[in-house]
Amino acid sequence: MEWRKITLVNEQIVHGILDAILVELQSIDKSLSLLPGGFCVFAGRAPDEETLCLYFSPPAVPYIAELTSRYCGVPCEKPLKKDIESLLFGYGDSCWALLDS
Repeated sequence: MEWRKITLVNEQIVHGILDAILVELQSIDKSLSLLPGGFCVFAGRAPDEETLCLYFSPPAVPYIAELTSRYCGVPCEKPLKKDIESLLFGYGDSCWALLDS
């Protein structure tokens, strides 16, 4: 199964794109009575520190198609745990375990 990534530059974050994505994720969360197991969204800074990467786990992909299309999401490899700064959405331990597998 495939991971997805949206990359935002600092200017996009300043202009509210990250906030818009978070609002949309909250809307998805509210539309489901329970997030599917493994539905996880992680955030991490790219090595250049000028970009923020949002990583969507494979179980999240069917629910975020419009979101990733709107914000130029692309398929990607599973992120390395050391590159992740935070878990934005999902159930803690089970999400972190996805990065270990």
